[in-house]
Amino acid sequence: MDKTGSHPQDDAQGEALRAPRYTDAPERIRGLPVDHRGFPVPFFAAWIDGKPDHRVVDRARLGPAVLKDLCWICGEPLAGDRAYVMGPTSAFNRVTTEPASHWDCGCFAASACPFLTRPRMRRSHKGLEAAEVTPPGGMAEHNPGVCVVWATPAFRPTLHRDGKTRLYEIGDPTRVAWFREGRPATRAEVIEALDEVIDTYRPRVAAAGPAAAEQLARYTDRVLALAPAPP
Repeated sequence: MDKTGSHPQDDAQGEALRAPRYTDAPERIRGLPVDHRGFPVPFFAAWIDGKPDHRVVDRARLGPAVLKDLCWICGEPLAGDRAYVMGPTSAFNRVTTEPASHWDCGCFAASACPFLTRPRMRRSHKGLEAAEVTPPGGMAEHNPGVCVVWATPAFRPTLHRDGKTRLYEIGDPTRVAWFREGRPATRAEVIEALDEVIDTYRPRVAAAGPAAAEQLARYTDRVLALAPAPP
């Protein structure tokens, strides 16, 4: 039995027989079941026909994660600052769609998750025609190349303008760690990724007028200040 009661994974341990790939993972990660490849099965992943599928978010896990303050990756209770694993767009606007994780769980995901560590990877929906794969708030169909683990004590649940999608507005970070291809990202890589995000806002900002331009400048300054220090 897990943190939220019985779950399909309880009847699927036969699928999780392979030795884990990451014997040096954080202890909480090592306590997770592993799939047939040896990858840890995160708390949020759905189990379909007795098998875990990392591509599908189990929406039944979302409520317990939020209400019981559980790590979105390992499922254990959170304590201290919450860490959010995000792409550069979320780092820029400080809004994310996924609940928080432990810092070490987030850093492990950023350095080991195949989707996050392979910049050319696109999400495959093969075999998921009947499953709902899009998590609340949507998801990127391609790897943004750079991701960040963002620790902060300050967050505020809110709703998307659609009136039903839960979002999290996050506060100033106590620490950040940038990753690319499973390793620490360089300053140049982070700035390049952030510049791409900023460029997507420029047309709308130009049409919106001076106040929007000032806001874009403030957001740009605050996120670039979090890039890794020059070598």
